[in-house]
Amino acid sequence: MSSLQSTPWARAPKSGPSRDAPLLELRRHEVGLVGIAVRTMIAAALFGALWAALGTWQPGGETVTGVLGWLLVAVLACYLLFALFRRFLGWANARTIITNQRVVVRYRLRKPGWEIPLLSIADVSYTRGPIRRLFGVGSLHIQTTFAPQPATVVDVSDVAGVRNQLLKLRDEAWAQHTQQMAGRYIPMQDAS
Repeated sequence: MSSLQSTPWARAPKSGPSRDAPLLELRRHEVGLVGIAVRTMIAAALFGALWAALGTWQPGGETVTGVLGWLLVAVLACYLLFALFRRFLGWANARTIITNQRVVVRYRLRKPGWEIPLLSIADVSYTRGPIRRLFGVGSLHIQTTFAPQPATVVDVSDVAGVRNQLLKLRDEAWAQHTQQMAGRYIPMQDAS
């Protein structure tokens, strides 16, 4: 819990019951690595087939075959480094923290994250494919009142439970907000 309070996005605690307290931290499920593993196997199989074809074909002698072989190794290394490693970093660095006031998504290295106040959540839904359903994983779609497209958090474990908990927190935040605003309501005097 202390690491959550020392994060740069954490605001100073407010006094009273509306203090922003972390309730749940979500990391992406390991099923998100399946796509990376499949891409790696396809790249390895393609590399092996091209390497075998290059060894039997020899278009311009051994010198050209050697240069083409090193070029093939360089292309595979660039693909593994830039495409697959970038996807792995995106998977490993995504964090979603649900507090009693907001939903915070941070991507540590790749791109800036976003925050959604619970009071601006209009609806929460989820989708799951057949493989993800086997693992109990899905994508959480958070529709807000200020954005036309929903915000999506992918590879969420127990996505149905997280959806229900998020809707419950939203309803509690609205009840608390309504209670606070009821104490501040001052009726207008008759203008005539």
